[in-house]
Amino acid sequence: MMADKVRTRFAPSPTGTVHLGSLRTALFAWLWARHAEGDFVLRIEDTDTKRFDPDSVAGIMEGLRWLGLDWDEGPDIGGPFGPYTQSERGALYRDHAQRLLSSDKSYRCFCSPERLQRLRQEQRAAKRQPQYDGACRHLSHDESAARAAVGEPFTIRLRLPAQAQITFHDVIRGDITVAASTLQDPILVKSDGMAVYHLAAVVDDHRMHISHVLRGEEWIATAPYHVLLYEAFGWDTPAWVHLPVILNPDGKGKMSKRHQGERHLPVNVQDFMTAGVLPDAMFNFLSLLGWTPDASKELFTRQELIDRFELAMISPAAAKMPYAKLEWMNGEYVRRLSSQAFRSVSTPFLARAFGKSETAVDQMAGLDYVLPEIQTRVKTLREVAPWLSWAFKSAADMEYTPIDMLIGRQLDARQSAETLEVCQAMLEEAVPFEPKVLQALFRVAAQEQDMKLGSLLGPVRGAISGAKVSPPLFEMMAALGRRECQARIHRAHTALVAEDVARS
Repeated sequence: MMADKVRTRFAPSPTGTVHLGSLRTALFAWLWARHAEGDFVLRIEDTDTKRFDPDSVAGIMEGLRWLGLDWDEGPDIGGPFGPYTQSERGALYRDHAQRLLSSDKSYRCFCSPERLQRLRQEQRAAKRQPQYDGACRHLSHDESAARAAVGEPFTIRLRLPAQAQITFHDVIRGDITVAASTLQDPILVKSDGMAVYHLAAVVDDHRMHISHVLRGEEWIATAPYHVLLYEAFGWDTPAWVHLPVILNPDGKGKMSKRHQGERHLPVNVQDFMTAGVLPDAMFNFLSLLGWTPDASKELFTRQELIDRFELAMISPAAAKMPYAKLEWMNGEYVRRLSSQAFRSVSTPFLARAFGKSETAVDQMAGLDYVLPEIQTRVKTLREVAPWLSWAFKSAADMEYTPIDMLIGRQLDARQSAETLEVCQAMLEEAVPFEPKVLQALFRVAAQEQDMKLGSLLGPVRGAISGAKVSPPLFEMMAALGRRECQARIHRAHTALVAEDVARS
């Protein structure tokens, strides 16, 4: 019977990480359940024992939790229709398979894998579509039972009805009609007794009262089999919603793992997590990948997306993966974070990048001077670390290559070294050692030396950061503290003196 309320499910196969397309399927199913004040179910479809990855289930749950998709029923929390892992529901599938055998809606197939392989080869050689020829379809009940009784291996196939066409309705695509001549009697139970996807998914969706089945459009080809299974059992069908595929950025083929030059393009949820995409940004971005609630805006709160979500508004057309849009959107969400929140989400990335513990990074109070400046410049959290390499070094680790990074505009090596001497002594006057105080002192020093401020700051910036591009100088200096800044300036001065001698 149909569910009394909206009940959706995400039913991944634990064979690896969650692909972006699957994550969007989960998100849309979750949005529809929350919009309708219904239930969202997590079910693990692990009947493919050859490809089963025992670590995948934890990865699936981690990805869903990262995106903020909570489930009302699932393997870890249970529910009224459990268990929620298909390998634990074998007896249920066998019972339903027997019901189909008893009603002559299915039959045992004793064809060996070798015979089926030869059949496919012959059909391809004759330029025909490879499909099962129904060799066991007309076996009598007595012969079928006798062969099974003596232990002859068999599969169970659905007996397709003799009809010319099969039509089913898709919420976003309308009526879809498939010619029965393009189908073959599908296997429902393998020779080892394990139910395949067709039988297990249909039985579970019915028993779990799933009202709407959201899945990728690649499953449209299997929908006729599922419709016929529902008919064979005498059950009402759920609402079908086949979501469009996500294409590669160039529009050529379904999005897959690839590289653009030296740049890795993420495709799995863990890729996006590692890349430093914020969950709220990914939630917003994925929601708009195939669905447009309001063409006049791009940024929505979660509640706004829940309130506006409608299945009928999903576009059936495939779309290119707009990585640039995701980066832009993530940057917008990064800048919306409070300073404290930005530091909190950046800490794990800094710890990994520089081989520190998160506790050690947390204790670096000086970072508070520079992180707000970096927050306005980055689009992903992985971009934070390159801006802060200087902060995780000591003066003894600083290398000034090329030496030109220490030479100020319109200055030579000797003049730049003299400039550093002036600045070294001046740092003792900075009380407290904070950006505004440092900035005022350096302005006075530039006037006293009859120099442009930029020329004065150039050698100091190089000495402090060891790079041509860095956060604002005075914030970096405040972050490092007086003694570390003096040690770096001294080291840079020594390098410049040696360079001046070499060039003389």
